[in-house]
Amino acid sequence: MLDAPKKAYLMIDNRILDPGNPFIPVKENADLTVSCVVDEGNPKPSLSWELTLGSLALLDAPEVPLDVLNITETIRDQKVGARNDARLARVQRAHHNATLTCYVHHIALEQPLNASVLLNVQYTPSFAISREPGFGFPIREGMPVSLKCDVDANPKALPIWQKDDSSPPVQQTPDGFLNFTEIRREHSGWYKCIARHRLGKFSSIGYFLNVRCK
Repeated sequence: MLDAPKKAYLMIDNRILDPGNPFIPVKENADLTVSCVVDEGNPKPSLSWELTLGSLALLDAPEVPLDVLNITETIRDQKVGARNDARLARVQRAHHNATLTCYVHHIALEQPLNASVLLNVQYTPSFAISREPGFGFPIREGMPVSLKCDVDANPKALPIWQKDDSSPPVQQTPDGFLNFTEIRREHSGWYKCIARHRLGKFSSIGYFLNVRCK
């Protein structure tokens, strides 16, 4: 007797995921396995997986590792219905906001059923320091100079500037700038950016600001 499957559901560690909460938190570099289960269907339905990266990862496509879309699928035996496990051996920050979708195919279905989750990848801060005038341009006393620190992290983390491991000589703006209206020789020194994050305290590499005499 032909019997179409009615729905699919997803599990992690044998725990059924709430379909009303599409996000699952997972740490960078973790091993993630998601199970797709269908309890009905005659003959047995077939299951397949698809991983779609988020829009920001696609914008950085040239820098995304080639293995980021690799999924290992394992079919599990069940007396009724079907089960297929999808494994990401190493979750990467490029997986943040990616959609993992299970498709259910059956001869009695005009369109496949599906169930999906969004990956909320928690990753440690990375830093990008920029300067105006740009790096390589000599800095002389009296010039206006700006240093900028950008932090990429999830959850978000705010940049905190330090000079020689203490407070900077000018007040930092909320968006991570140190603005020197007229820079002086005593402003020379090692500058770095730190961030306090749920996963710990992190620091950029140091940048030496060399201010020359006029």
